[in-house]
Amino acid sequence: MLYIDACSYDDYDQVIRFCLTHNITISSRDKMQMTIAAEMTEAQAKQMLDETIFQHAVSYGKSSLC
Repeated sequence: MLYIDACSYDDYDQVIRFCLTHNITISSRDKMQMTIAAEMTEAQAKQMLDETIFQHAVSYGKSSLC
């Protein structure tokens, strides 16, 4: 499981859209803190960063920044 942190609500929505489009299970999400926990591999996270144009920084890791 990876934790994804976004810096804007639009970027948060794009992460959610990527997960839903690629059938990635979302374990938890918090739009107020802009964090998502998803059953995603690092390869999928890199694919998300390559395929999606984010307005601000989006990071992922084994733990949330919040």
